[in-house]
Amino acid sequence: TTPILGTLDELLTKIDNAAVDRAIKIGACSIYHGCVHNMLHEKNDDIVRGLYKSASFVIQAIVFKNTGKYIKYQKELLEVVGNEEKDVLNDFIALKNGATVEFDTMSERLFNWVRKLIQI
Repeated sequence: TTPILGTLDELLTKIDNAAVDRAIKIGACSIYHGCVHNMLHEKNDDIVRGLYKSASFVIQAIVFKNTGKYIKYQKELLEVVGNEEKDVLNDFIALKNGATVEFDTMSERLFNWVRKLIQI
């Protein structure tokens, strides 16, 4: 998002690891629930797109937790994340740029990534 007035930089010093861990866990659990529901019931491409967008925010939080730096752009995130996160981000970037949802493949990739994240 583009700030209307100022930045949120002053908040960075007030965010502790517990808050970041909580944000990651809540985001991951929401994605997990959305994946399961969508794969079993809805089978909706727009839901897949939304879940990938949510995943990009979770990945931003993971990178922030690991580095202490907030990285806004997905292309910059690609430089600092592991292979599974790269796959998820690449899918998100492709979808954002108008790619067609490959429902089974993308849903399964996202589900498996988030499942592992929840187990940590």
